[in-house]
Amino acid sequence: MKCIICDQESEFKKEFMVRGYEYIRCNKCGLVFLKNFFLDTEIMDFYKKEYAHNKKNTKRIKLNFNFLFKRINRILQKRDSLLEIGSGLGYFLKFCYDKGWKNCVGIEISNSAVEYAKRFLGINLIQGNFDELFYTFPKQHFNLIVMFHVLEHLISPDETLKKIRYILNSEGVLVITVPNYSSFVAKVLKEAWGWSSPPEHIYMFTPNALIRLLNKTGFSILDMYTQCGDAKNNLFELTKGTVKKLFRINLIQRDEYERYNCFDKKAVRPRVYESLYLYRLFELMTDIIDKMLFYPFEKLLDISLLQPELVILAKINNKL
Repeated sequence: MKCIICDQESEFKKEFMVRGYEYIRCNKCGLVFLKNFFLDTEIMDFYKKEYAHNKKNTKRIKLNFNFLFKRINRILQKRDSLLEIGSGLGYFLKFCYDKGWKNCVGIEISNSAVEYAKRFLGINLIQGNFDELFYTFPKQHFNLIVMFHVLEHLISPDETLKKIRYILNSEGVLVITVPNYSSFVAKVLKEAWGWSSPPEHIYMFTPNALIRLLNKTGFSILDMYTQCGDAKNNLFELTKGTVKKLFRINLIQRDEYERYNCFDKKAVRPRVYESLYLYRLFELMTDIIDKMLFYPFEKLLDISLLQPELVILAKINNKL
């Protein structure tokens, strides 16, 4: 077995087990990934039909997009061509259109997501797989390429990054977000962490592992930070994971259960907080307490990279 970062035979140790799936860690670089993974018909059907149906908190999404765009604008001079790989429901492309980007292209594997983006947002996405479609784009065509929570799903993320390098402009920017395996919640919960979800999530990236993978595939890092992202807040995720770990109870709504556990017939069904109002109240309470507990200490304790979502901005390393 080879590590995609070390690119050679390496020694691995068991990290943890989740629903019969084993995650292992490379002893050389620290990358954590599934020991045995495959894309069978059930998983591919899930991606094509159901994967993007989880309607997220659009207010939080816009805040994250605005914060990201401020960082992009400091680096990127041109705004004439953008590609989003794994566009989901099309929220980011809609945001970009509203910000003045006209030449925006989105690729999405889910049929239902493509339909949603066209019907409700007026966004036309290309339905398909990027690894099969990248040949249709000219060399060094895009000024900005983004991938939100895509890289951890890929069997060969190193090969995908090489293809991205081919179509990204030499002065362009690549933006990647992934679950942060070095986050506070991930370190505490391990297998009970919300993003420890095989067989969807093949790789668990730390900042160091993702930087090494980007450097290996011809990129250099421009900026890096972490945020709550898709997670509710640290205290909410910590409480949910701890209760699940200790008492086998899922503090999630039933629609989220169907979304995240469709592969596992023996998954623990949610028994509490199925009411929308109780769920939102619990989220609001933990959000307030979380700000009181975590925010004041971020600068003092230098835990700015311990939020659950990792964001990296990179460019092509022209020296390679």
